[in-house]
Amino acid sequence: NHTKNRREFTSITQINNISSETENYRTQGNQNYNIISSKVDFSFPLMAWEANTGVKISSVRTRSNNDFYVFTDGVYEPVAQFSNRYQYSEDVQSLYLSLKKNSGAWSFKGGIRSEMTHTVSKSATQTMPDKNKYLDFFPSLYISLKAGHSNRISLSYAKRIERPPYQYLDPFRWYISKYDYATGNPFLSPSYIHNIECNYLYKSTFSAKIFISRQKDKIGRYVVLDSLDVKNQVQKADNFLNINTYGINLYKSFHFFDWFQTVLQANLSYIDYFSNKKEFSDISGTNGTIIMNNTFLLGEKIQFTFNMEENIPGLYDYRMSENSFRLDIGANYIISRKGLEIRTQIRDLFRTENPDYYYVSSGVKQLYHNYFDSQMLEITLTWRPGNWFNRTPSPPPSSNTEEKQRLK
Repeated sequence: NHTKNRREFTSITQINNISSETENYRTQGNQNYNIISSKVDFSFPLMAWEANTGVKISSVRTRSNNDFYVFTDGVYEPVAQFSNRYQYSEDVQSLYLSLKKNSGAWSFKGGIRSEMTHTVSKSATQTMPDKNKYLDFFPSLYISLKAGHSNRISLSYAKRIERPPYQYLDPFRWYISKYDYATGNPFLSPSYIHNIECNYLYKSTFSAKIFISRQKDKIGRYVVLDSLDVKNQVQKADNFLNINTYGINLYKSFHFFDWFQTVLQANLSYIDYFSNKKEFSDISGTNGTIIMNNTFLLGEKIQFTFNMEENIPGLYDYRMSENSFRLDIGANYIISRKGLEIRTQIRDLFRTENPDYYYVSSGVKQLYHNYFDSQMLEITLTWRPGNWFNRTPSPPPSSNTEEKQRLK
């Protein structure tokens, strides 16, 4: 993955209706992310159990070159103290084992994964690189009971890891304006999540899930103010939150007619945020999402979709947010026997998926009104040649999915 960034901006400071001279700046840079991963999985019987084991190796190398310029005498001149060169390497070796068994109406599954991680972070502003090496273990457990032909109850526990996005590690100051800049943190640590879930499933038409989640040292960006007169806003990245989440998810599908299907989903959570930064206080609150997906069938080949999603006002990612609404409409043309699919969708038809949000930093309320254009028209054409009824199984999922998700 390779990205280039270039941004020119003009700054004018106004105090008591008196404006300063116009100042012009430019930030530009490039980032290279090289990810190589490989995994091998094995499945085999082990006495009365089904065993699955495997190994995965991943290697990540990132490099960024970023520069800051000021417009002087008709040309952009680089400012050396605001430029930086940064390199990061990460090698992870994983080994896992899981056992599964069905006994009458009961099902059991348990497993453990180990990860050995080596990281090296080096910036042009550092005299010595920062090196880390650590070993983690991630257990999981799943138990389910099938009651009759229609009901199933399950209980599960899992420990997971959340590694920092690569851009969050880069210490370069990326200026948003003369007084506002974002900077990364090469000393970020992974965040660990413990999750317990209880699920109830009725046929394939209704499900309910109750969950409790505990996340330690959550990685995130936050804004701090440098002084009481607020000369600068600095957007930083750090492991600054511990989070407890309690929630319920509901799912229900309706088949009113052969040509009309509706799926309703509701997600509601109560969240406790515990801050380890003096600029931020602890906060608690609720959030929720309501989703309705509608499908209209016109014969066997044509479908129309009408989907709505509402995020209710509440606490999202440490920010108090207003409500947001999104409407998607689409049409699908499908010929299963020939392996042909044509899908079209208009996302966020009314451009309403942009809520205002705020949070308090150092006692100052910061309100954000951003417009990120999520409206789009998507057209997808899929053709699967060959015998529809005698196709080879789908390939296994990619081994670098987790690493690619950190490219944000």
